[in-house]
Amino acid sequence: MARQDINIGSNANDGTGDDLRTAMQKINTNFTELYAETSVDSGITISGNTISSNRSDDDIVFEPAGTGAVRFPAITINDNSITGTRSNEDLTIAASGTGNLILGSLRVNGTTVSSDDSTKITLAESVDITGTLNVSTLEINNISSADSSAIQINDGVNISGITNTATLFVNDDNITIARRWNDDSTRTSSVGKSGDTVGMIAWEDDHVYVCTRNYDGSSVIWKRAALSTF
Repeated sequence: MARQDINIGSNANDGTGDDLRTAMQKINTNFTELYAETSVDSGITISGNTISSNRSDDDIVFEPAGTGAVRFPAITINDNSITGTRSNEDLTIAASGTGNLILGSLRVNGTTVSSDDSTKITLAESVDITGTLNVSTLEINNISSADSSAIQINDGVNISGITNTATLFVNDDNITIARRWNDDSTRTSSVGKSGDTVGMIAWEDDHVYVCTRNYDGSSVIWKRAALSTF
């Protein structure tokens, strides 16, 4: 129903406006329509710049029609997507005081990211770190170089558990430690095999083997020394 305006006449008391009864009827009709609207009847209160619900534990739902979105000065909320609308501006989500930002089971507090359910945090893709990485406890299944260059460790490494290495290179002493001789069935003679290089060390229960030259297919490159008891 359209709004009903009260005719107040052209001049005061000129007898051309609505009579008192007609004016009151229009007022009642307008108020009846206002109170029938959802925004009032559902228990929503708008006071100053605050929108609140009058019913306990009740949600406030902003629901646009069709492909429409809820728009604010710099963000758009469309279904489950929040998008910034001003070019080259940050989208900031910040908790108040000592509060945390919770994303599923992921908790963000300042610059600290932790798991809210005590499970591991998984990074499913490659991670590039340009700054310093400080790790108090590190568990790594595999470390490799993306460009096949050597991985550089500038300081000491303390390992309390067992270290399994197929080949270990020590640059300063030019030492390479290979696997146990009797674990490698392809080494059947002192000529060795492709890939054997000078400085390699191998061992078995009663001998230690040292590779004195690079493999060339014919030269004797491995020498051995017998082990004895104390």
